[in-house]
Amino acid sequence: MVRLFNNIPIFRRFLVLFAIMAIVPIIVIVLLSNFFLTSLDTRSQAVQTSVDSQSLSSQEQSNLQRMNALLQTRFNQTFASLSGVIVDPALASAGGLVSTDITAREVEFGQSLTAYQSNYDLTTSSNMATIRSILIDDNPATGPAIIADQQQALNEVVTTQWPAYRKPAPAGGSCARPPGSHHQGPPGNTFAS
Repeated sequence: MVRLFNNIPIFRRFLVLFAIMAIVPIIVIVLLSNFFLTSLDTRSQAVQTSVDSQSLSSQEQSNLQRMNALLQTRFNQTFASLSGVIVDPALASAGGLVSTDITAREVEFGQSLTAYQSNYDLTTSSNMATIRSILIDDNPATGPAIIADQQQALNEVVTTQWPAYRKPAPAGGSCARPPGSHHQGPPGNTFAS
């Protein structure tokens, strides 16, 4: 083999050497570029999923705030009609419209909560697999804690806060809701965050 290499003219030897020196870095650059572009695409998808998650959360926070304002309005309408001081036939109609809006917002929130759970739960959703792996791989010390915190907050809303809101108030209890209504009002300000 060495003898064959010695029989090749020097010009051809240098040409082969330069070709090898050019081809090896090109192969390395192509492989690294492919890895980088794949990683960039993966992170881009993770960012888009995160933005979608935050967008849904923000929409539902606005929905809850509006629902709270409507509950306050409905409380004031009920108080005004029960006090007998204000006699306005339109008050009952307005109260019906407000109650209908509250019910529609409750249904929307319930559906959105279910959709959020299935699409954006870090522990179980396939949509969040990329984000879950980024959290765990990039920072093993805090990634699992972030996942556990999200799971705990989501479980709190799904199993405690939303059912507590939906539960009717006891008879003869607080008059913070209109008679015959099942609206209790948001439990504090904790699930707006």
